[in-house]
Amino acid sequence: MFGKVLAKISFASALAFCLSGGAAMAQDAKVAIAKAERAMGHITSVRYSGTGKLGAVAMGWNTASPWHATDLTSYTRAIDYPSGSSRELYTYAQENPTDLGGQAPFTDPRTVGVTVSGKYAWNQPSDSNPPSDKVSPAPDNVEIRQLQIVLTPQGFLNAAAANGAAAKEDVKDGQKRTTLTFMWGKYKIKGALDSRNLITKIETKVAEPVMGDMPLQVFFTDYKRYGAVMLPSHILHTQGGKRTFELNVSKAEANVSDAALTVPPQVLTAKARPDEVTPLKMADGVWILYGGHNSVLVEFKDYLALIE
Repeated sequence: MFGKVLAKISFASALAFCLSGGAAMAQDAKVAIAKAERAMGHITSVRYSGTGKLGAVAMGWNTASPWHATDLTSYTRAIDYPSGSSRELYTYAQENPTDLGGQAPFTDPRTVGVTVSGKYAWNQPSDSNPPSDKVSPAPDNVEIRQLQIVLTPQGFLNAAAANGAAAKEDVKDGQKRTTLTFMWGKYKIKGALDSRNLITKIETKVAEPVMGDMPLQVFFTDYKRYGAVMLPSHILHTQGGKRTFELNVSKAEANVSDAALTVPPQVLTAKARPDEVTPLKMADGVWILYGGHNSVLVEFKDYLALIE
């Protein structure tokens, strides 16, 4: 009898410990988020611009080389966090000499506008040859573009607060560091705050048709004061450990008045493509699978091979 009572007490104590531990982690996360917001300043919208580099995923010269690089000759991004709006307008050009790799060649600089607002996405101008300034709905890109808002410092803090982030503190290179982790839809997102309570890295995984799920990391360095807020002046994105985007910020401002966007009428009615795969038999035991990305399926005696 005494043993059963002791077991019940032990179980209850363990349960209480786990629950109190979870509550403490949630409380620690709230404290960490509040400290970060105080360190950065009050931000509801932001606009920044600069120059840098782009890298085309899976377009390296060989498996060991970086992704094919182009020069980012101008870049401006405006984000309105309450409405979930983001507009990127940038111009890119081939390096001189042109970097080796598999990206389709082009001669003249190309200007692209990448936009999302809430559950709508569109391009204007579109990344086409020749370029077009007409509005091109992009409903298939809403999720990834909203994710890109989360992968900014203020976007990360907003999402961490809204999705019950867990906090963990440790020491790296002699400096205290706080890590916040949470789920945003299907994405597990983790971010690191340094001893100044500034966000230095955010990471997750994203799907890529050929490479599969790939780690995506965003690094923020060289924080500077722009008016009443602190923002990074160097931003680096990597996918699969290789650079996809690098920006040296030359100008930034927070709480701008015109970052929220109005969705064009033709975008409101655009529908995302259904997730369908259409097989076409090429020969006995060989099919080409048409879908978002074309694959080849080959049937062997006791197994199947899918070739991307």
